[in-house]
Amino acid sequence: MKKHWIKITALSIVTVLVVGVSVVAATFAAPIKIADSDEVNVANIVEGITLAEEATGNPYIISNYDEFMVTGHRAGGELCPENTMMAINDCITNGGKKKGEAGYFDVDILEFDLRLTKDGKLILLHDENFDRTTNSVELWGTTGVLPHEKTLKEIQTLNFGYWFPYERGAVKNEAERIYKNIYDFSDDVAATLRVTTLDDVFAAVKARETELATTGVTKKYNFIIEIKDSGSVGREAADELFRLMGEYGWWDRVVVGTFNGDVSDYIDSLNKNTYNGKINRSASIIEVLTAFLRYILGGVFGGLENVGYSVMQIPYVSMFPFLGSKGFIAFAHKYNIACQMWTVNEEADMKKLIENGADCVMSDNPELLYNVIESYRHPA
Repeated sequence: MKKHWIKITALSIVTVLVVGVSVVAATFAAPIKIADSDEVNVANIVEGITLAEEATGNPYIISNYDEFMVTGHRAGGELCPENTMMAINDCITNGGKKKGEAGYFDVDILEFDLRLTKDGKLILLHDENFDRTTNSVELWGTTGVLPHEKTLKEIQTLNFGYWFPYERGAVKNEAERIYKNIYDFSDDVAATLRVTTLDDVFAAVKARETELATTGVTKKYNFIIEIKDSGSVGREAADELFRLMGEYGWWDRVVVGTFNGDVSDYIDSLNKNTYNGKINRSASIIEVLTAFLRYILGGVFGGLENVGYSVMQIPYVSMFPFLGSKGFIAFAHKYNIACQMWTVNEEADMKKLIENGADCVMSDNPELLYNVIESYRHPA
């Protein structure tokens, strides 16, 4: 989790600088005005929560607690090894429990990261290399091996649960590393700890939905997918992602994001010239900060008209809460932009964001998040 907090801290520092500049600028600008209840789309205060009105046209904007989207960040990386089929299965089988049983939780969105292999396959992996979460160093005898330097077959030799629940260099209790010897498990279980491809995920989700349908349950899982690669590798990854989305017909189920501006530009070009607006892209961090600047300046430089994204995926740190404020979320809703918050693992933060009107919260612990939202759906 070390890299995660480094990234969050860096983003927070940048955000504080933006806010500082914004406050100074706002002194000379029009006063901030949050939409009133009779304005478009937002600012209805219902039992302490800011909710968008129903007819927004954006399926990722919620209008009530029942629609709130519980998301497993890295497929629930606190409960199972992150970005593995074990974690995916845990999310789509409700923690292996029936409703009412301890440990049951229901996930609406699977969030995960993609990287491209040497032979053009999309695999689930957050980091630029395999060091932190797998036995790659031990198996290959070197650090820093990149996914696009290895074929899928070579990567399939790794154990992606090797360090869980820790990461390389952070082990506190060796006995807790229950997956470190993959051969202690059956072939079926061991397979869920090997590398997972995007096709694996889509196939498993489709099979699960079909299984549920036979019992009379209609369930539609959505996805938040981040393309981690940049440059030509990132563009090739985007091409392969959209090919698979088209093959499954799941354009309406996926929000695609990236931290790489060149890949964002490529996605926007494809969306305009090839896919006729079918792609739902999330805002980059720079776009989120730009949106916040426009919000705090009260529209001096315009709102969020004609942006290339339909969703803002917003980093949240409780010590710098302004990006998750009720006012900023309402501002985004006014322009039909959904707000999805990451990565939120503390109960108090979950409650704050739910009450502020977030459409989705991404958590490494979707079981905790599910129980928190249930307390709003069914108050004692």
